[in-house]
Amino acid sequence: MYGVAEGVKGGARVILGTEQLGTALAEARGLCLICDSAPLREGAFELLLDNAPELERVVLLSKSGVTRAKPPGPFGLGGGDASLLENERTIRSVLLERGIELFSIIRAGSLKGGGPGGPQGGFNVGDAELGLSKAYINGIAELETYMTTQAYDQFTVGARCFAGDPIDLPNALVRAANRGSFEARDDETSRTVAAAAVVQALSWSRAVELSVGAAKAETLPTAEEWEAMFVAAGV
Repeated sequence: MYGVAEGVKGGARVILGTEQLGTALAEARGLCLICDSAPLREGAFELLLDNAPELERVVLLSKSGVTRAKPPGPFGLGGGDASLLENERTIRSVLLERGIELFSIIRAGSLKGGGPGGPQGGFNVGDAELGLSKAYINGIAELETYMTTQAYDQFTVGARCFAGDPIDLPNALVRAANRGSFEARDDETSRTVAAAAVVQALSWSRAVELSVGAAKAETLPTAEEWEAMFVAAGV
């Protein structure tokens, strides 16, 4: 969405206002939904489908471990992941009702990084078409997050794919302890890698459901490597 990709023919473009949104939906054959932290508002998905007559497939970015979510406890406490699971079920049900069978789910761990990366000693010189704007990094005020993001984007932009939803996220205390680490973990995912997995699923010939964890690498997976990982995951 940033840099030279903006405005390039065939590249991403920013949609402003309901008129442009309606035009884009009317032409859309694929739709990506980001629901890794909160479900769609009630009725929002049906409204999107009502305005997307050419739609053929949907890819949902969700969170690892959601399929084992527990309902809210006493006084309605907790249960956030249960709402994500219900969101997945609702989307699938609505799509089937409308005859759309290509519904894929990409599950990500705790998200880190997301900038353009680049080699050590030359940070923020990575491919401008990959990752968020440099302004994303420069806008991080908290030092630990800034340093972790820099390191993650340089050394942890690989991927590991697992069929289904086999990975549970650690509890809040463990996540807090790992907050400043750029070690590769199955329960964490680069933002750029998660986005790339969604794009790969969007172009895959059939519906997939898989989880994407982090791997040590200084360059993002190529299209050929993504294809090999999807095949190896059995999707």
